[in-house]
Amino acid sequence: MSCERPTVMVVDDQELFRDGIIQLLQERGISVVGEAGLARDAIRQVCDVDPDVVLMDLNMPGMSGVEATQRLTAAAPHSSPIWRGLSSHPGSSRCWNCSHAECPILRSPGPST
Repeated sequence: MSCERPTVMVVDDQELFRDGIIQLLQERGISVVGEAGLARDAIRQVCDVDPDVVLMDLNMPGMSGVEATQRLTAAAPHSSPIWRGLSSHPGSSRCWNCSHAECPILRSPGPST
């Protein structure tokens, strides 16, 4: 029985948060094959890096994670990644039902700057 770890792409506009998630994944032996700070960059990369899992922030400038997830699934219909959301928005789980994403992960907002 194979116990392969998934490959992951991390998409979040907060660089410090994104770097922290990447470090945690790598410390656990999970291969991070891509990262992006904007949804449009993630859409460009996803076909090249072909991740098993995409960790996607819902609230990013330019394009929401919900719209990006819809575009990503359209761009790579042959793959079967698990899209996850990272958000502090209270209504985000409702948005994820519309985007066909699975298992939203909600995080609380960080300190305001």
